[in-house]
Amino acid sequence: MNVCFQIARKALVDTWDIVIGQPISSIIIALFVFVIAITIARQWRGKDYARDWLNDALIGVCAIVVVGIVVLLLETFLVPINMISEAQMKLESMTNTVFSLEADKSNLDNQRSVLQTTVDKDDAALRAVGAVTGYTNGTFAQNAELILSKVNQMQIELKSLDDRIFAPKRAETFSLSQTNVVTILLTTNRGPEVFLRLKYPPIPESISGIFQGPNNSQTPLILNGFRENVLWFQFPNLDGLDGAKFVITYSVDAKDTNIIHKVSTNENEIYFDSIPQRMVNPIDE
Repeated sequence: MNVCFQIARKALVDTWDIVIGQPISSIIIALFVFVIAITIARQWRGKDYARDWLNDALIGVCAIVVVGIVVLLLETFLVPINMISEAQMKLESMTNTVFSLEADKSNLDNQRSVLQTTVDKDDAALRAVGAVTGYTNGTFAQNAELILSKVNQMQIELKSLDDRIFAPKRAETFSLSQTNVVTILLTTNRGPEVFLRLKYPPIPESISGIFQGPNNSQTPLILNGFRENVLWFQFPNLDGLDGAKFVITYSVDAKDTNIIHKVSTNENEIYFDSIPQRMVNPIDE
């Protein structure tokens, strides 16, 4: 019943947009103007003139009703097809996102394996040297302290990497119409930059993005830079951005409590919370 209601509702909305294409308030105003015009014509030109004008108007209304009924019948058959197509596109998008997340996890697993191997080798080497020599002179003690320090640091990095691997992912979708979280910086010496303000600060290694074009094409987004919860991407021009969507998946960095609340532009400058910024990725600084 719910599906039938959705199909009927969408068919009616699409028919109204195709045949009428105006909000109901505009139709009511037009009818009010028409009644006033008929009244004036009747007083000025006579009843016969007003009657002829009203008959012509009724013929036009009948034509619109007939066309509306035909379009409604067509839409009733087309709406389920369109709904199935949209569902398939959403499923494909979600599948691509899952594949991307699985690839990210695989890369992090490889990094963890390499780091664990290095830790095991250094720890084993230190234990072997201590067991064989038993020396406690300054040189060995200094070397042992350095190795232990390195092992401890690697253990900390390994723990941090585990946290990043198993951190839950969240996804946010943006479009250019969302001016409260999407900002475009236009410059004269390079292409436009699109700034996206996430709800939370991301873990850098977890960031991945998909660009969905107006024609439903999907391409990976290449991160141009980030700061706190703001990401930005470089594009050669504005072609294809209108109507496009940006799907960003990331893990929330619970340790980072700094949040940028507003992104704005002034000529060729970008401002984060009213502070002008130098566009450099913090990783590269």
